[in-house]
Amino acid sequence: MKKSNLLTIVLAVLAFYFLSVALLDYYKRNTIAEKLSSQIQTAKSDVQTIADALKDYVKDTGTLPTNEQGIEALISNPRTPPAPISWQGPYLQKDNWIDPWGQHYQYIRYLHGNDKHSFIFQVFSYGPNKDDKVDDVVSTNRHETGRLKKEAEPIGFQGISWGSLFDDIKGKTLKSVSCPYEDEGFFWYINENDSLVYEGVPVKSIVYEFWQNKFYGVLISMQKSEPLQQMKRELIRKFGLPNGYEEFGGQHNFSIHWEGKISKVQFSNFAPEQLHISSNQILSE
Repeated sequence: MKKSNLLTIVLAVLAFYFLSVALLDYYKRNTIAEKLSSQIQTAKSDVQTIADALKDYVKDTGTLPTNEQGIEALISNPRTPPAPISWQGPYLQKDNWIDPWGQHYQYIRYLHGNDKHSFIFQVFSYGPNKDDKVDDVVSTNRHETGRLKKEAEPIGFQGISWGSLFDDIKGKTLKSVSCPYEDEGFFWYINENDSLVYEGVPVKSIVYEFWQNKFYGVLISMQKSEPLQQMKRELIRKFGLPNGYEEFGGQHNFSIHWEGKISKVQFSNFAPEQLHISSNQILSE
């Protein structure tokens, strides 16, 4: 065999070898890239599923889980205080949420600036590098709580505006009832013609509050047997998501509240009244 033919064969073999190596390397890189892409998509889907479950949790309880309660609060009713009201979970169908790289998904919430009604919450994976600084897969959400919807913020009640003077109110037959704070300038009245229903929910009584002759709020009391949960749902529908908490340990008393520029609303399940709608300006004058 001539040397030129031998050299040609050697070069052809080497070319085939290097081409095979290059193709194998390309295949491996492509396979790894496809696997990584698939893992990232899975993580993004899981993160969004958890974020959506958190939103459902808030609709029922009126608040986000604390950082200590974490994602587990979506699976079982938290035992770490503060215990949420009206937990209706589980909000996630599986118990152990592990990302494609073997790490637990993370959850954190924090205030948005100095606004006590606005939280940022994040659900995230540390990603393929398992590093808390790079390659994170994150869902970031802003969550408004306790702020009255602008279009639903009360400016009074039953046609009487906050700040109206008692002597100027026309078309209402208000009857004085006992008020324990009369020495401080507070007076209570009822309208015997009122329909004892609020947002479609039957109530026991509606008391109109005046301070120094100015109308500033109403106390709406409910029978203990009346559907408190129905009222809570109607208030959330009307006013938006509240700030909420449970107190007094195992007694399951709760209070949720909203604030706006001119009004505030508080709803609780303990005596003497359950729903208080009032001006947040008149008493501070």
